[in-house]
Formats: sequence, structure tokens, C-alpha cells
Amino acid sequence: MKKILFACALLSVSTAMFAQKSALTKANTLLGEALADVKQIKYDKVDQAWEAIQGAMANPVTEVMPETWGTAGRIKAIYMNKMLTDRSLNGGEMDMDAFFDNQYDIVTFYSKSDSLFKVPNAKGKMTKDEDIAKNHTMALNNSHGARSNLLIAGNALMEKDPARCRKFLDLYFKSFKDPLFADLDLANTDSMLPDAYLFYAVSLQNEAKTPEDTTRVAEYFEKATASKKNAISAYIMLMDIAKNRNEMEKWAGYCNTGIDKFPTETAFPRNLINYYVRENRLDDAIATCDKMIQNFPEDDYGYYWKAVSYYQQNKNTEALEWFKKAAEVNAENPESWAGAGNSAWKLARDNQDNKAKAKPFYDEAIQHYLKVKELAPDKPELWGYFLYAIYNNSGNTKEAANYKQYSK
Repeated sequence: MKKILFACALLSVSTAMFAQKSALTKANTLLGEALADVKQIKYDKVDQAWEAIQGAMANPVTEVMPETWGTAGRIKAIYMNKMLTDRSLNGGEMDMDAFFDNQYDIVTFYSKSDSLFKVPNAKGKMTKDEDIAKNHTMALNNSHGARSNLLIAGNALMEKDPARCRKFLDLYFKSFKDPLFADLDLANTDSMLPDAYLFYAVSLQNEAKTPEDTTRVAEYFEKATASKKNAISAYIMLMDIAKNRNEMEKWAGYCNTGIDKFPTETAFPRNLINYYVRENRLDDAIATCDKMIQNFPEDDYGYYWKAVSYYQQNKNTEALEWFKKAAEVNAENPESWAGAGNSAWKLARDNQDNKAKAKPFYDEAIQHYLKVKELAPDKPELWGYFLYAIYNNSGNTKEAANYKQYSK
């Protein structure tokens, strides 16, 4: 009697396992029917196959079978091809959210299939090496492109849906250590990883609320500085974070690095010069101006602020020299001519006890202010009072009278 009961129990277990595996069998059968004519794919059968395989994916018996996930990947690949075909027929229109989800599933399913093929089955038996290799090649070929689209999804979603952005990028990051993609040597062949860090940082930044959140954002922007395309943006973001934290030395450090790494980008030296001048770190300002002059000899910005830095140190001879050089580079900037006039006038007053030495400076100051008047007649604050004062103090009351209205 016991033997009969035991046999019945075995039969019951076998029947249950068969029923559990039937979802996988059904999915594959339906998929075969759907693809009987690849020119006329029966998508209703594909839909039915997808319904069936979801049962197998959720079943404890079949969820550990590599065939389950390989079949799921095949179905998602069929859907992907349909999406791309429909897009070409719809003038390029496509539900990108659905497409990105599809790509995520393809990578996930094929990765799981590849992994499970290397695990002993319920009886402890290993799959043949040639079958493992065959499945691996198939899984890699079908998921390689989808993996690349994970990065595109992250880029597209970083602003409008930060959480979904990170979902796709987390899988993209994971792929670098996924055995499925080991043959691709991603660490050496995928140069877009730093850009992915930038997209991730932006997504985090859009949701950051605490200092700890901001620290995490900064960590990802640091990783993004290795980007070939977006490194400048990464440094600018790091500068903004440092500035918001009032970590101005760190801010200046990023700016200096930007100057060295991106010698054709003017934003870094311009910002750093302005900062040093505001902080009265005039020697640092001059050194930065020298870098800018070297990198941008046709831009009067470095010349002008070098002159200003000398002027603020009351080094009027040097200031006059560099204001004049700034005017040579850009003769249309009235500020440079005004700076030259101010420097010459100060040199004249410094030598007022020696009229022979002072007069050339007064004359030069007049010429510079007249140039300012020519360039900016609507800005008498740059030239009006100065011309009145010089003419009046030098005894040329007739000319001084022309500018008396600016004497107050």
C-alpha cells in the first residue's frame, strides 16, 4: 500500500512540474507559430507568447531555467523590431518610454539567461560548454545594442524623470561587470562612462534637498570630469556646487584646472580673474591674466584686467602700459582708453611738483579722454569731469569752459 502511495506522490510531483513547465513550452510553441513566416509575423501570437512566458518567469520551477529568460528576451527583441519598423512608417514618431523599457528588459532577460546557463540544473548537471558558448553569443548579439540605448535613455530622462533616468543608468553601470558583456572589454572600449556619470549627477541634482544629497551629486560630477564631450560642463557644475557651499578655494581650484585642461575656453580665466579682483588678490589676478593673454592674445579681457590690477595697487606706470596694450588689441573699448587716461592723470599728479615731467602725462591723459569721448559720447562720466579738471588745472580755461557742465 505504501509503495502505491509513494508512486502516486511521485506522479503528483511530476504532474505539477510538467504543469509548471508548460508555460515555457506554450510560450515557445506560440513563438514558433508567430515566426513561421518572418515576413508576416503574427503579433497576436507574440502577445500570447509574452503572456505565457510571464507565468514561467514568476514560477519557482521555471524562473531558474535559462530558457525562460532567453525566450523572454527573444519576445522583447521581436517587439523592439516592430517598434523600429513602425517608427519608420510613422515619420520617426515612437513611444520612447516604451522603447526604453523594452531595451531595459532585453538586457535584463538576456543577462539572466546567460548567467543561468552556467549554473547546474536541479539535478546538478552542467550545460555543455558548447551550448553555453552558443547561448552566450546569441544573448550578447541580441543585447549589445540595447545596452547602448540604456545610456541614451539616461540622457533623455535626466531632467524630466530623474528616477527613471537612474534606473536605466544603474543597469548601464552594472553592465561593465556583467559576464554577458565581458567579451566587449567595456572598461577600455566604452568611452561614454564619464558621460553617464554626468547624466546621473544631473538627475540627482534635480532632486537634491540636503547637503548629503549635494555631496553625492558632486561625487558623480567628479567622475564626469573624464568625459571627452562634457568635461567642461562637469567642472562648471562642480564650481557652482562649491560656490553655493561658500567653498571658494575649492571653486578657484576647479577654475584653475579648467584653465589648464581647456585652454580654448574663456569662461574659466574670466571667472577666476573677476574673483581674484573682487577679493583684492591682485597678484593672483595678474598671474591669471597672463595665462589668458597667452591663450587668447586677441582678447583684450586679460590685458584690461591686468591693467586694473596694477591700477588698484597704485602701480600707475604698469597700469598705463597695460591699458594702452588693451586699447591696441581692442581700440573700440572706451573702458581701456579711460583706464589709460586715469593712469596718465595719476602719473601727472604724482609729478605735479615737476611741471616738465608732469606735462607729458597731462597731455597724454587728454588724448586718451578725447578718444573715450569719441567712442562713448553718451557716457560723459568716463571723460567729462576729467577733461574739465585737467584743462582747468593746466590753466587752459577756454577749453575747460567746454566741459564745465561736468565739473560737479
